[in-house]
Amino acid sequence: MQEPVYIIHLETATTVCSVSLSCNGEIVSKKESFEGFDHAANLTLFMDSCLKTGEIDIKKLSAVAVSAGPGSYTGLRVGFSVAKGICFAQNIPFIYIPTLEALLEEAILKHPDYDFYVPMLDARRSEVYTMTVDSDKKEVEALKPLVLETGCFNQLKGKVLYFGNGAKKMENLKKQDDKIIDLPCSATYQSALAYGKFLADDFEDMAYAIPLYLKPPNITKPKPSF
Repeated sequence: MQEPVYIIHLETATTVCSVSLSCNGEIVSKKESFEGFDHAANLTLFMDSCLKTGEIDIKKLSAVAVSAGPGSYTGLRVGFSVAKGICFAQNIPFIYIPTLEALLEEAILKHPDYDFYVPMLDARRSEVYTMTVDSDKKEVEALKPLVLETGCFNQLKGKVLYFGNGAKKMENLKKQDDKIIDLPCSATYQSALAYGKFLADDFEDMAYAIPLYLKPPNITKPKPSF
């Protein structure tokens, strides 16, 4: 009899701190916070809670999946550090899930009646990280940072669904038949993608895997003190 595949999923790309545990692609437990950037304080606690709720010892984990970005520079670093630490200690595979692909998976599942799907993560000011796929999950526009302006998605002929924490920026730019929904990031969206990668032996080399930043961090130099 085949051993069950237990994967712990970590989501730290935005202000959401989210952890879930899956078995053979099905969610067993989850723990989430929407209180802001509390990843460093809560991520390992949430992981422990998910394992206890699922009655799974950490030694039974088959792999760790992490939201790879784009998103918060600090949040992604926390997620990758914790994921790599677990994988190294338990000698299990490291699975890399692009954040927008996980959002797409959930949006298409819940809202299957749109022609195009456009996930958006906030990238400061009027800019977002985004990509576009059609109803068959075929890529129409590749992942990129984009400054939103009037008419920027007029080439999409059909009903468009915008979602993610940057989608509200489309409120005054979208076409009449398009829709914006509130869909925050969650580790639970990774389960099917991560399970598929596990079965395909599609793992990352921990020594070289880095978050998908797309842009350099927004670092403000301290003012000199006199």
